[in-house]
Amino acid sequence: IFARGAAFYRDYGMGRSRGTLPFQLAGNIRHGGLVELAFGVTLRELLFEFGGGTASGRPARAAQVGGPLGTYLPEHQWDVPLDYEAYAAIGAVVGHGGIVLHDDTSNLAALAEYAMKFCAIESCGKCTPCRIGSTRGVETIARIRQGDTSERQGA
Repeated sequence: IFARGAAFYRDYGMGRSRGTLPFQLAGNIRHGGLVELAFGVTLRELLFEFGGGTASGRPARAAQVGGPLGTYLPEHQWDVPLDYEAYAAIGAVVGHGGIVLHDDTSNLAALAEYAMKFCAIESCGKCTPCRIGSTRGVETIARIRQGDTSERQGA
């Protein structure tokens, strides 16, 4: 940016998501690490062209995008351009660019429970949604995992 100026940097990306983002590839991925690319690259490109697919060699099941509380995306959403607006349109977040790949052996319910526990533990406790909501979320997921799928469960 310093060498070429803002106009040069602005040519990278798409829509309102201009520039680049350092994506962190982790989880069950052959080539984990940091890849800085322009907004607009797809998750599929990141996972397979840069990450090399799953380290286990098994089929990929989901990719968590956006950090510890990010969205778990199934394969049919991996061709959406990675930018803030396109991801918001599908109910997902780009967040800080963290991407964790999971293969077909991953227990997504256990991962959801872990993420909610992380939220409950890491909450500063100042706002009610985090302080109370995350605790109730942990309890709700635990009950669902134990087989309680009653109508009141989601109320």
